[in-house]
Amino acid sequence: MEARYDLFELPPAGFPQWIGSAIDLPEAKKKMYDLPQPEVGGQYLVRDFYSGTVVTYTVSLKRPTA
Repeated sequence: MEARYDLFELPPAGFPQWIGSAIDLPEAKKKMYDLPQPEVGGQYLVRDFYSGTVVTYTVSLKRPTA
């Protein structure tokens, strides 16, 4: 089977970085949630290769310290 979903990291001050792929959406979500928390202002996203649509994403829940 081909990988249909791509996982990307979007750092707060940089370019998107491909970090992996998955065959189906449940596998992609599991891989995404197993990643460490993104940097403050960063996020991870899962993109459907065929449609180009972002199907799920997560954002950092950390808050900057004063």
